[in-house]
Parts: sequence; structure tokens; C-alpha cells
Amino acid sequence: MPPARPPPADAVIDRLTAWVADNGGRVGPLAITGAAGARAAFAAEPLAEGVRLLDLPRACLFTQEAAASTPSGAFVAERWRGAARAQVVLAAGLASLRRAPPPFWAPWVDTLPTALPTNPLFFDAADLANLAGTSVDLLLPARRERLREEYAALRSGVPGLDGLTEHEWRLARTLVNSRAFHVDDAVGDALVALADLLDHAPNPESTWAFDEGRFKLSAACDVPAGAPVRDGYGPKSDARLLLHYGFTVADNPVRAVWLDFGELGPAALPDDATTRTAHEVLEALGATSDDLGERRAGWERLRAVCVARLAQLPDAPLPDTPNGRNAARVRAVDRDVLVGWVERAANALANENGARP
Repeated sequence: MPPARPPPADAVIDRLTAWVADNGGRVGPLAITGAAGARAAFAAEPLAEGVRLLDLPRACLFTQEAAASTPSGAFVAERWRGAARAQVVLAAGLASLRRAPPPFWAPWVDTLPTALPTNPLFFDAADLANLAGTSVDLLLPARRERLREEYAALRSGVPGLDGLTEHEWRLARTLVNSRAFHVDDAVGDALVALADLLDHAPNPESTWAFDEGRFKLSAACDVPAGAPVRDGYGPKSDARLLLHYGFTVADNPVRAVWLDFGELGPAALPDDATTRTAHEVLEALGATSDDLGERRAGWERLRAVCVARLAQLPDAPLPDTPNGRNAARVRAVDRDVLVGWVERAANALANENGARP
């Protein structure tokens, strides 16, 4: 591997690093590179497993308590009775900060993206059409409607958010949803400076803990100089990664398709038929019933739903753009998983039809 080149100067990151140091934190051998809104972390030197990469005091975390110190966050924290209270409070405080960043938080706020063009919540009509028939297409309306309901409840009368636009709210909520860490049960969810720039990997190069009031990020393995340093966002399918974070990953080990079973509601059907989730879906459909007729009906229903979804997936080529490539990956996984379950259902029905009633 050639020697790692020093990252280009980034005044925004330099200010944030100085801000961390001024407030009692420390940034280890991390190099943050990339353009605004697309920065990522890399090893600034060869890293040994366990090397401390970040050590941040609680003061450098935008916690629910910090959000509630803003007029908008305090107002929402006191009155919000809907779902996702922690994230709504954080988003209200963040939306207020973004409008007029106070001096203390300005170095961190300056690192936050002002647009999220790869998240389906912000797609134009053409990019949305490329998701037709996919799991994202199934899940996106409920996500959009939840944010719309939150916006309707908050668009007037919230101090510091006068004239809040739906786009502003959607952006704040998506930033919180995609970047918040559940620090611990006492602190709850929080946005963490610099750690929120780490990309995702199924096998991440870093690990973190909140210990003695400090957020500590360490190398999870030996990492060569110049190699990515990533976090793990949890085992999520490409559809969920795209919906919540705006990206997919190559060779994602989590493969699942989302299906709508009517009164049973949407459910994720994993590629692996032996998983607990797959068993729960089959049980709900009656495909694991002791009654032969119920089992047949359950497998018939599963096959019909999978065949119908396959028919909804278009074969048209997708553009060679970030959004097009993400849509292609989701579409391909959906198709593969659906075909697998159609075959399983056909085999199960063949076996059941050979059994005595």
C-alpha cells in the first residue's frame, strides 16, 4: 500500500477539533476527509487495536438535555406526547441551532450537511420512480406521513421555530434519525461530534462506549494508515439502510424483503428461512400450523404475495448515479429474496399436497 497522503486542509474540521480540545476532549489519529456533507474518517497512521480515537466529555454531546436548553427543545420536551419523543426533542433543538447557531455549538453545527440528496425522503420524481415495487417503496409512505404529522403539530407556536418549513423539519429529523447514538439509558439519545461522520460497515473498524461521563471511540482491530475507520449501525438490510441513512453496501450480509400482508401489516422476510423473523412470519400466516389445511393456505398466501411483488419490480435499467446504484442494489436483493421464497413455498406445497389430509 502506498504511503497515505495527508488530508487536504479542512478549516471546518480544524475548528471542530480545536473546539473538542478547548472543552476537555481529545481527537486521536483520525483523518477526516471529503466534501461538506460527505466527509468520512480514515486512519491518520497505522492503528493498533484498542487505540483511542475519540475521547469526548458529555459537554461535546448534543443530548436531549442540551436540546431542551434551547427554547424550541424546551417547549417540545414539555409538551410532546407523540411517538419518538427523544428524537423529536433532539430535532427541535437541532432545527433551532441550525437557524441561529449559538457560539458554543457553531463549530459542530457547521459540519452538518445542509442537504441529503441520497435519502429517499428528498428524492425527486425520477429517483422515486426507480424505487417502484421495492421494499423502500413500501416503507417510505409511512415514514413520510409520520414526519408530516410531526411537522403539522410543530409548525406554529414553537419558540425559535417560527415559519418552520416541512423541508427544515424533515432535514432535522433525518439528521437525528441517521446520526444519533443511544449513549446509555440515563443520557438517552445524543448526537456526537466527529463520531457522527463515521460511515457504516457490517464489520466496523471502531467500537465505542460511554464511560464515566465520556464518549470513547477506539479501534476495534488493527487498521492500516489511510484505511477507512467506520462504525456499525447494526444489522440492517439495504432497504432499511437506504431509507434511514441514504446508502446501501456491497455484499450486505443482511438480506430481506418487506412485504405487505394486509391485516398482518408490513413484515420483513429474511433470505434465511431459519431465522426467528422468518419463523414468526410463517407462523402468523399459518404455514407452521399443525392443521394441514391451514399450512397449505399459509404457504399459498405467501407464494401469492411474493409473486405479486415480483410482478411489481420493473426490469428497466437504472442510471449510473448514486441514487440509481442504490435503487439497483435494493431491487436486486428484493428480487433474489422473493424468488427464493416462491421456490420454498412451491416446495412446501408440493410436500403438503403429497401428505394425507
